[in-house]
Amino acid sequence: MQQQQQQQQQQQQQQQQQHQQQQQQQQQHQQQQQQQQQRQRDSSSNSSTSTGVGAAAATAAAAETAATTAAAAAQTEE
Repeated sequence: MQQQQQQQQQQQQQQQQQHQQQQQQQQQHQQQQQQQQQRQRDSSSNSSTSTGVGAAAATAAAAETAATTAAAAAQTEE
């Protein structure tokens, strides 16, 4: 009886971890899309280059923070 309970708990933890990994992948995908859009804007007008670069850096930093938070949450549940 105890063995069965332990196995169920382990399965639940694995499912939660998988869900968090999916979230991380989605965040990375969003980051790539935003960077591509900014590159297109930069090539169309030189005046917005510095703004585009700054926004890209801010987006990357925000995505890194979100990924770190998700990774920390995954470790906590282990």
